[in-house]
Amino acid sequence: MIEKEKIGDFNQEDFLKLISQRFNSLLSEKKISSYKFINISGLSNGRTNDLLKGKSNITIWNLLKVCDALDIKIEDFFKNLY
Repeated sequence: MIEKEKIGDFNQEDFLKLISQRFNSLLSEKKISSYKFINISGLSNGRTNDLLKGKSNITIWNLLKVCDALDIKIEDFFKNLY
């Protein structure tokens, strides 16, 4: 059996789930629908859905777009992430 790559305590799948959970939590806190988020962030529908579901990596540039759209600092995105 092939072991999944890990960095610290995380493998990629688990980390993507954490990012997705944080993103969903922030949308809920800010009362922003995914449709509204797509309009204010500039991210595509597909990219936003992948992020919501934890299906793909996010680039640093797109993470900056997420933070800008949510009106938070990038360090706040990662605050209490794990």
